[in-house]
Amino acid sequence: ICLALETTGDFSITVGAVVAAAIASLIVRELFGYSFATWRFHLRGEDAIRGPHDVGWIRQISAAMLMRRDFKAVGADRPIQEVREGFTTGREKQAVLVRDGRYAGLVLAADLNVAAGSEGEPVGSVARLGDAVLLPGTPIRQVMRAFAEAETDVLAVIDPETRRVLGTVTEAHVLRKYGEELERRNEEMVFG
Repeated sequence: ICLALETTGDFSITVGAVVAAAIASLIVRELFGYSFATWRFHLRGEDAIRGPHDVGWIRQISAAMLMRRDFKAVGADRPIQEVREGFTTGREKQAVLVRDGRYAGLVLAADLNVAAGSEGEPVGSVARLGDAVLLPGTPIRQVMRAFAEAETDVLAVIDPETRRVLGTVTEAHVLRKYGEELERRNEEMVFG
């Protein structure tokens, strides 16, 4: 539109171009569901974006913002029986295993109960998700993808250099936070 005005200097062409662009935009949104720019984002793998209101905020929510710092840490060499007795019934569902201050995996309360015949073995023998971790800067979309790939509902957030555990993130909390933020953004868009 600006090029048409700059080239011709004729305001009547500019008005026609504005009307044509607005009509084309409305038709595309009605028939296609979103704009050409949003479609280009989808081609690049940004499938969570449904419009211009989604571009910025979805990248701002990271694993560091979603993690809980009140996790239970247990030495990976402690006996299974000792760790099982340390769990508060019904409250704690998992513990983060550490070895020399570094992340060594997660152990679920259910796994400790299943390992009934091996109470003397170290808890590290029933550890899982030793390699499935999140980094503090991981965006929420990749966090959700990591849950699906690891087939789990909890992941540890670690420092990439020291592998020290910073916190844990649960899938339920991530989905709840995403839903709350999406609702807040929609309210902002509707009510200003």
